[in-house]
Amino acid sequence: MTRCLTIFAVAITVVVLAAVSAQAASTKYQSSVVPVVADNAGATDFPTMEAGKVLMKGNGKCKSKLSGVTDEFGIPVTTDNSMKLTGQVTGDEYIVVLGGNFPGMGTVFEFNIAVELKSGRGSAKIDQSSQFALIPAGVHRAAVFDKLEIYEPPLPADFAACKLIIDAGGTVVDDPNNPCKTGLMVGASGVIIPNP
Repeated sequence: MTRCLTIFAVAITVVVLAAVSAQAASTKYQSSVVPVVADNAGATDFPTMEAGKVLMKGNGKCKSKLSGVTDEFGIPVTTDNSMKLTGQVTGDEYIVVLGGNFPGMGTVFEFNIAVELKSGRGSAKIDQSSQFALIPAGVHRAAVFDKLEIYEPPLPADFAACKLIIDAGGTVVDDPNNPCKTGLMVGASGVIIPNP
């Protein structure tokens, strides 16, 4: 009887470990994006967006989609499509910032995703698996996401510094002065609260 219980316990342990490994490989973070209207010193015209979505998988692949992005005159935004044509940012791209921390390392990060738009819609993908590969063996591999924000293009004075970040894969580590988020915030992770 003891031998049967031991074999049964080993079998359960193997199944649980396999399930935990499979779950870790398939985890994902997904968030809807809602419009954010900053108090623009009493301005009545301001850029905005209708909706968006960001998905980050445990393997480091990230996708973002934006829609209904308009300028301060309510005109749908179209950028120059340089990322798709040449692979280079030119400073008119909107920036998706997905931020959080790796608790096992005490490291704060922000992933910056440049998004080209056509008639107010756009999507982009990045692969952060190379960043995830930097987590040392034996360190807990959770990533806690606590920030999702959408910004207008960075201010001209910050574009060169932001371009360096985007060209290097988009990651900012332990730096509160991210130059990619100096444009006006137009969206963020959250909910819209209905009027009473």
